[in-house]
Amino acid sequence: NLMLYANFEQEIGMATAGNSSNIQMRSSIAQADHCSDAFINTGYAHNEDGEFVDFDTIYFVRLRFYGSSGESVDEFASINYPGRLPGWGPGWNVHQLSWTSNVMYAKPSHPFVDGVSVTFVSRDIAGAQTIEDAIARGTPKGLMAGQNLNFGSFRDGRVVTVETYTGGLSNVLEVTAAVSPTFHANEYLRMKVPQDEADPHLTSARHRRTAFQQTPAPKSVTDLVNFLGDTSDKEFPVFRRNDTTQEFTYFTVAFDLAQGTVEWYRANPRQGKGAVLWREWIKRGDSAQEMQQKEGQPIAVFT
Repeated sequence: NLMLYANFEQEIGMATAGNSSNIQMRSSIAQADHCSDAFINTGYAHNEDGEFVDFDTIYFVRLRFYGSSGESVDEFASINYPGRLPGWGPGWNVHQLSWTSNVMYAKPSHPFVDGVSVTFVSRDIAGAQTIEDAIARGTPKGLMAGQNLNFGSFRDGRVVTVETYTGGLSNVLEVTAAVSPTFHANEYLRMKVPQDEADPHLTSARHRRTAFQQTPAPKSVTDLVNFLGDTSDKEFPVFRRNDTTQEFTYFTVAFDLAQGTVEWYRANPRQGKGAVLWREWIKRGDSAQEMQQKEGQPIAVFT
C-alpha cells in the first residue's frame, strides 16, 4: 500500500489539500518535488529539491528493455526514488530527449478520483522520441493532477517548458531566443487555474521566481547553474539547505544542448568544479551501449 501511495502521492495530496489528514499522510512518505528550472534557448538547469529523508536514498539508473527478438525497445537514464517508477526524476533517453519536472499545487473544486498519476505519466514520457511525443504522453485525458514538464531535444536543438493540469489540459512555451531566459518552479504562471494558496511550497516558488527576476539575465548554461546556487533569500532560497519549508536541494543538473552535455552537481554549483559530481556527453542517435563501444568517446567523465 505504501508503494502504491508513493506513486499517487501528489494526487492524494491535491485531493486532500487543506485537510489535517493530508499532513499526516505527507509525514509517512517524503514527497521530493519542490524544484526549480531556469532556461535559455540552448539549454536549461534544474535544482532537485525534497525532504531530508531522500537525501541519500535516491539513485541513478540506466535502464534498457529488449523485445522478443532481442532488439532494444526502451532505453533511458534517470534519477530514481525508492518505491517510485523510474522517469519521474531528471533524465534523458536514447532519442536525445532530456526532461525535468516540477510539482504544481493545483486545487480543483472537484479533484479526479480515478485516472493516471503524474508518476505513471512520467514513466511513459521516458520512452518518447520527440518533444511533441513527450507532451502527448504527458497530457492524457485521464491525468489526475498537473505538473511542470521541461524538455530539451539535443537532436533538434529545442527547449520547451509545459504546464499541465487535470484532464490533460496544458500550456506549451517554446523557449526561443525571444523569450530567453525564463524560469519555472511550482506555481502556474500561464494557465489560469485554482492553486493551493495555503501551501508554503507555493510561497517558496514565488520567492524563487522573484530571485530569478532580480538576477542579471543569464546568457549561458553556466549562468543558469550559477543562479540555481542563489541563497540571497534567507527564508526561501533557490539553493536549499533546510529552509523555511524544511527542504533540501539534493543536486543540480544542467543540460547544455549547444555543448551536447549533461552535468551533475552534488553541492552548491557556485562552488565551481569542486561541486561537479559527473559529466556526460549525449551523442546523436547513439545508445549508451553504442557509445561505450566507440573508442575515444567516453560515456562519462568523473571529476
